[in-house]
Amino acid sequence: MLDVIYQKTISGFGSKQKLQRLLAQISFKLIKNISNFYDPLINYPIKGHQLKLPISHALPLVLQYYPDYSDNLFRLANCVYNKYPDLKIIDIGANIGDSVFIIRNQVSCPILCIEGDPVFFKILQTNTVNCKEVVIKQVFIGEKDANVEKELVIVAGTAHFTDSSHTNTKFRKLSSILSEENLFSQAKLLKIDTDGFDLAILRGSADFIQSAKPILFFEYDPFFLANQKEDGISIFARLQAWGYHSIVIYDNFGRYLITLPLTETNQIADMHRYLLNRQGEYYYDICAVQAEDLEIIQQLREIELSLAKTI
Repeated sequence: MLDVIYQKTISGFGSKQKLQRLLAQISFKLIKNISNFYDPLINYPIKGHQLKLPISHALPLVLQYYPDYSDNLFRLANCVYNKYPDLKIIDIGANIGDSVFIIRNQVSCPILCIEGDPVFFKILQTNTVNCKEVVIKQVFIGEKDANVEKELVIVAGTAHFTDSSHTNTKFRKLSSILSEENLFSQAKLLKIDTDGFDLAILRGSADFIQSAKPILFFEYDPFFLANQKEDGISIFARLQAWGYHSIVIYDNFGRYLITLPLTETNQIADMHRYLLNRQGEYYYDICAVQAEDLEIIQQLREIELSLAKTI
């Protein structure tokens, strides 16, 4: 019953009737207030699958307003698969496992899902229990194997770390995990979505990146990066040093913005400045490829431009 009420509430936001939209807004506020004290799991349809997620999770509302949210991920996966039919994917910050079903909507390939938070991991485990070739690991990935004074904060179905003087969190390098999951040691697509910890993970994964040369897909949010004492923009010079040639930039709703060579430092700096002082309201998803994989980014760009013409 709760599933039905929730789904009707969410769908009400898209109603053409003002009264129905108003009732949906009132119902949603009530649900959110209740979720501060009681946050049950509900079933919600995502890419034809009923996934479990906490009622406080923001994903259903995002999908109501932006139904194509994250579809850029399966378009990217499909482009990578066209060149690498033995594709393996690593998903760091897998959350409830929605990316598995987004990718599997187009591409069937092994996926390593890494999620450190025990609540999200349990849901991830439930959602992927019948998924073949999906490996899940409960661990936080960081710049090195270490216990760090960090505390995980969860808000609306996403999580980020803050400094803490009373909580230690254990982190492991990606290469430490891949020594246990050798199937993914040369994975060609690495996705990272960890609300500000992405760049530390990239630096800590340098050995894997320089060996496997994967296509990278990561979140870039100066607001959360600043909370981790990251300047953000230095990652682009590091990508160049690792052999990466070009990037595709999307907004945080999965809409294509621009393709740039990493040598275009002024334009990249301008894109970075646009996000400053946005308080996390806007951010980018960035795809980076090496010179040997430029045809992937060219194919992806053509697809994105053709989609823009049909909207």
